Amino acid sequence: AKYVVIRIKNTSTSNTLRLYFTNDLVKSFGKDGAYYIPATTQDTEFKEYVVPFSGTVNFNGNIDKLRFDVQTNDGAVEIDYIRFVESVN
Repeated sequence: AKYVVIRIKNTSTSNTLRLYFTNDLVKSFGKDGAYYIPATTQDTEFKEYVVPFSGTVNFNGNIDKLRFDVQTNDGAVEIDYIRFVESVN
């Protein structure tokens, strides 16, 4: 898949979400397999975010593992879904 689509509700004050992946080129979670997602804060509704992995240097079309991080001491991040898609509208 070329894109990861994540639908979340971010009730925290953290405005950056991090998505890490591993694959044949990236063996462990870290900056080589990281994508930073600018996010709205203190949401009351779910919002969809599109991550264009095809533009990430170490993305080879495959994802072995995925990790989603938020650094916050307040609020929460609720995940409605994570989808892997070839194209977005």
